[in-house]
Amino acid sequence: MLEFLPLTYENLPRLTALTEKCDYRICGYAPTCKIMWGDFYNSEYAISCDCLIYKNTIFDKIIFNYPIPFGPDADERAALSAIENYCVEKYIPLVFMDIPQEKMSIMCERYSFMEIGDDRNYNDYLYLAEDFRAFSGKKFSGQRNHIHKFLQSYPNAQFRSFTSEDKSLIKEFLNEYLIGSESMEKNRETGLSEKLLLSLPLEKYRTGGYVLNGKVISFTFGSRMGDTLFVHIEKGLKEYEGVYTATANAFAKANGDADFINREDDSGARGLRISKTQYHPVRLVKKFFITVRNEWQKIRRFPTIKTERLVLDGIKKGDARAYYDICVDDERNIYWGYDYKKDLKGDLYPEYFFDVQKADLKNKMCFSFAIRLDGKMIGEGVLYRFTGTGQAEAGIRIGREYAGKGYGKEAFYAMVEWALYRLGLKKVVSKCYHENNASYKMLSERMKITGKDRTFTYFEKTV
Repeated sequence: MLEFLPLTYENLPRLTALTEKCDYRICGYAPTCKIMWGDFYNSEYAISCDCLIYKNTIFDKIIFNYPIPFGPDADERAALSAIENYCVEKYIPLVFMDIPQEKMSIMCERYSFMEIGDDRNYNDYLYLAEDFRAFSGKKFSGQRNHIHKFLQSYPNAQFRSFTSEDKSLIKEFLNEYLIGSESMEKNRETGLSEKLLLSLPLEKYRTGGYVLNGKVISFTFGSRMGDTLFVHIEKGLKEYEGVYTATANAFAKANGDADFINREDDSGARGLRISKTQYHPVRLVKKFFITVRNEWQKIRRFPTIKTERLVLDGIKKGDARAYYDICVDDERNIYWGYDYKKDLKGDLYPEYFFDVQKADLKNKMCFSFAIRLDGKMIGEGVLYRFTGTGQAEAGIRIGREYAGKGYGKEAFYAMVEWALYRLGLKKVVSKCYHENNASYKMLSERMKITGKDRTFTYFEKTV
């Protein structure tokens, strides 16, 4: 299973190296952007299949980015499988953010049931870098005039990069930049910028700005991924007319290895949208948000499955006592694979397990069937660990007094057949402990063995 590490200033150089060739042209994949907005993203990362995987926790919701390939054996689809397995093991929904448009075909092919969204307010502005270096042509006449006026008004201003020795100057600049500001968002963003800049060895990063008579009057900070320069911070003192345009022009010239410039989104701010649009973006970079659903989402009413002797349907409140007896029979459940005591909070009560399965059903994570003989609940069948790719796991358990009469096999395969042909799964998997001879015999009768480890034998049935 994936093991995630927090994104910190210490591992920032490593992540910068891993994303150096990333061609997504989306700011949210840049490690410097992740760490600057750390209180929003709360990002962690893992390495799998020669891919970098970001896991973000936003408003207490876990959301993944699309894998970033970086090695010769990179396998994006295998990395997606690793993310899916992580979510299955952790019982969390599978959600992605900032999916590049060119990767949407992979996502649509992979996931049959999902919700897709994108928001104009969070599209990144992408420009031709050469446009910013030259500002040539009639459409950029305003920008050229601003630069010309700035250079004429302040002929002694010099554009240069910065080192760690300049941090006190940068701090003074940011303090002056905030004088008179009543904008909470401006104050917050500037505070995050200051924390980032004061924490980095600036000589190892892409910085630039104008200095006039020893005073910083503009500052910009960026990073490069693939063919794109990302501008994460750009600030200037407004009393120096034309300083923003001049700084953008000089920073583009200083970073001649980029073909495109990403100036991030406008977050729906009217002033930012006007400003960013006036620079004539070559396109807006869409960032798709995907919530993967499992096949049960299309079920409007809990199904009823009938066999020769049994009925499988939803667990009702009147089943609470029988369900409780099945769940607390430790001797019978030794091979069930889950010990309820590990997650138990407080004392058990007669409706405890009924309430748990009801919550699982509401969250669309695990679906429990009551197995009925003459109307009485004698066991439980479950479909759970939905991957979002057309696969789920099935399990069965029968109460003590009804064991050894074939009810388990009858119910299990009825549930599997329903899942494959009515629910629409492509594959149902199951597993059993090596010591569980009865389950091994039942599963191997109609399912294919796919592997073994120290604990389990694994099975699958496909259509």
